[in-house]
Amino acid sequence: MHPTKGHAGVIAAAALMAACGGGDVANETKRGPLQAVASTTAAPAYDRDDLYRFFAIAFGAAPGVTYMGQLVEAAEVGRMSIKDIVNVFTTKPQFLETYPASLSNQEYAQKLVDNVVGTSANAAAKAEAVADIVAALALPNWTRGDITYAIFNNLAGKPADDAKWAGTAQKMAHQIAYAKHFTETMKVDTTHLPALRAVVREVTEASPADGDLTAPIQTWLAALPPSASSITANTLSYGQTATFTIDGAQLSQGFNYTVSGCEQPLLMPASSDFRQTFTCKPGPALVVTARALQGGSEVTSQTFTVPKPLVSMSTTMGTIVVELEPAKARATVDNFLAYVDTRFYDGTIFHRVVRNFVVQGGGFTGVAATSLTPKAGLRSPIVLETNKGLSNLRGTIAMARTSLPDSATSQFYFNTINNTFLDYASSTSPGYAVFGSVVNGLSVIDAMNAVATRNVGAFADVPVTDVVLITALRTR
Repeated sequence: MHPTKGHAGVIAAAALMAACGGGDVANETKRGPLQAVASTTAAPAYDRDDLYRFFAIAFGAAPGVTYMGQLVEAAEVGRMSIKDIVNVFTTKPQFLETYPASLSNQEYAQKLVDNVVGTSANAAAKAEAVADIVAALALPNWTRGDITYAIFNNLAGKPADDAKWAGTAQKMAHQIAYAKHFTETMKVDTTHLPALRAVVREVTEASPADGDLTAPIQTWLAALPPSASSITANTLSYGQTATFTIDGAQLSQGFNYTVSGCEQPLLMPASSDFRQTFTCKPGPALVVTARALQGGSEVTSQTFTVPKPLVSMSTTMGTIVVELEPAKARATVDNFLAYVDTRFYDGTIFHRVVRNFVVQGGGFTGVAATSLTPKAGLRSPIVLETNKGLSNLRGTIAMARTSLPDSATSQFYFNTINNTFLDYASSTSPGYAVFGSVVNGLSVIDAMNAVATRNVGAFADVPVTDVVLITALRTR
């Protein structure tokens, strides 16, 4: 945590070795992308202020609630050392935006010193620091993340009477105070870097760092021009409520937001000048575009692809996974998912098995002496969706119905061979509605199609041994 004894610079080749733990970095474990990876070992001890120091040096910013949460999760859940966290975050686009990989070592060192030190040290000290960083980068196996880690560790250990770097160390201590107040007291949640940088940009070694820092921070933030930098979304799933987040500055001043491909949009009342959130349900097109506009002009937009829904069916003969096609058969898919989501299909049987034709289920719970026991709770019949570009091919799932076109309720069937004669032919022969296909478990269906069957009263082709659909769950 301290510079090499006898060296007054902010960093040097020898000091870098000491600050980063010495030894050959190439032989140390380098973790991959920042993730909360479970571990049986205890989380390494760390100083939370180190996370603030790192963010101030690497990004010239306060972390805010979102980024601080990621840093703490990496340290406490992912069991990552501070040095590992630094090396991961300094590969992120936000760091490379300020310090592009294309910069030479000399250019990188000069820019880093200018940004970190500013006017808190004299020109000679800054030139010495640049030279030290360039020399350190010439060492084998060292990264720019290692440099960043060494710098904030060295500055953290500078005494108040250090002739060259006391001012820089004091400036950093004050930046940490403002960053902590913004993150932990004001609890501002945004990833908008201009806003995060405004929190510490004006802070110097002479800035007051005690008491309520809200007023100066609010003044700096209020001076930011209206802008929006990003639109993100949580997990997207067809027909289920998704949350979209827009980060920026002055977002409540003259902005409006639109979304296409998503239904029932609702702007959340907890939105702020730095984060606007809204919810909606992705529609059958499976493509959602969110836009932030000011004065009718688009400021930022993001298009999201929504995956097709998946349903996993656990049966007494194995598991079947089907992928559904809401873009082509929305009413049918919505009907099927409604039954799935209410657990209607759990415990039903596959009651009709015709070899080299179909396996049918979804309507009965068991076999009585001369009949089948129907499952209670049927929804209203749905409109027939055929002639939509889907065909009754092997491995597809389709809705069973009566002789009336718009009569399907809960029963479905799997095609075990190509049954194209079941497709739409004309208005008088409208066919049967396909709404998805098997993506895993077709062999299970083939095994079902080979079971022995019998007649039960008026029902033919009933398996001798019940084939039960234990659970049907939406998995995507």
